[in-house]
Amino acid sequence: MGLNSAVEDFPNFPKSMWRAKVEKELKGKKFEDHLISHFVSAPAIDAYQTAEDIEKLTIDPKLVQSAVQFFASQSTQKGYEIFIDKEEDANKKALVVLQQGVSYLQFKSSKDCIDWNKVFKDIDTGLLQISVDCHPKNILACIDEMPLNSGCKLQIDLSPFHSSFNLKKLSEEFTEAQEIARNKGIILRYLFDFNGLAGTGCNFELQLAAMSLFFKDWVAIAEKSSERENLINGVQFSYAANPELFAEIAKHRALCCLFSKTLQESNLDLTKIFPGGFLIAYNQLFRGTNDEEVNLIRLSSFAFGAFACNPEAVVLCDFKTEEKNFIPRVSANVATILEEESKLGHYVDPTAGSYYVEKLTQELVFGAIEKSRSFVYYDWHQFAHSKNFVSEVDLCSTQLRTLFETKELEMIGENLYPPAGKEAYTILETLKLK
Repeated sequence: MGLNSAVEDFPNFPKSMWRAKVEKELKGKKFEDHLISHFVSAPAIDAYQTAEDIEKLTIDPKLVQSAVQFFASQSTQKGYEIFIDKEEDANKKALVVLQQGVSYLQFKSSKDCIDWNKVFKDIDTGLLQISVDCHPKNILACIDEMPLNSGCKLQIDLSPFHSSFNLKKLSEEFTEAQEIARNKGIILRYLFDFNGLAGTGCNFELQLAAMSLFFKDWVAIAEKSSERENLINGVQFSYAANPELFAEIAKHRALCCLFSKTLQESNLDLTKIFPGGFLIAYNQLFRGTNDEEVNLIRLSSFAFGAFACNPEAVVLCDFKTEEKNFIPRVSANVATILEEESKLGHYVDPTAGSYYVEKLTQELVFGAIEKSRSFVYYDWHQFAHSKNFVSEVDLCSTQLRTLFETKELEMIGENLYPPAGKEAYTILETLKLK
């Protein structure tokens, strides 16, 4: 008997029969409370999806897979964020994580003046990808002053929500910035940082709407520029990864769909656009939590969802610990296990074809489009500082805070074998809806 024949002979088990059996097992408990996936930031969705459900989708899953493949990186890099307080300490931490196979360093600092010679002491930056946050006014000076080796891939980390952020001016300075970098043998890209949206509690639809509107503006500027396709190839986007694994994967896939739609509707020559490595997944941990076990679990769950999306890099954050070198080393090892043993980041779109993920992806795409239409939009700068958008962000933040205060949403900490002097309780997941 052939495989096809065996499948054809397998008895049909309709959804209604499955639902009846499940409700019997629940013994009076509500199906919606126990077998519907409830996410903090994404739409609730029935995890039981069938081929019939997928046939009803209005976005062809093959188009989604094509968009994800278009933006996927060939190999996801392990990244680590280092906050610069003292340059010597930042250098020591960088040397630790580089020994663990990290090839992407993201530097953050509140200092106005940094001695980069001390930060990069004994480090061959020509083999690395470096990201530094920079005030929009200081981009050219930053590129000129940094002591980077030839071959280094430099990302200028820019916040689109900065009050002095000017998209058109950035595009006009792009050619000059590229020329300075090229003369030093450096590969330059702008990194537009949208991590803060997740930090405010914004739901996925609002995050996706903001990023897609921003990209539309950048593409519109590129269409009128002599640089055209170079302006697209010279940018990357950074977003915060969350511990909600399948929702995070669907968010990444939805973002690829929205970006792909914008490019398809433009008059740019798509054969000259090479966006592989367009997206950077950034791991936002809770730095205030001084608990190694809790943070390691958060770090692992964040990293797992991020690696499964095939971004250019997964950037893991630092958090508090008594032993200075423990966290950088362990963080890099978590990434190594996910990458080398689980092979995450090596296969493009590994969840493609999953009915559940396909359904959730479409929900997020249409949710983001609908959210975009709800705003009166002129250009990015006006949008980012408009009352409508700011009030939406505030509303999301308030709703999330209310969930914590009413205990509907809990931060689960500690394991059953806590450090001495700490109380034990069970870890079920990083975020738990009652």
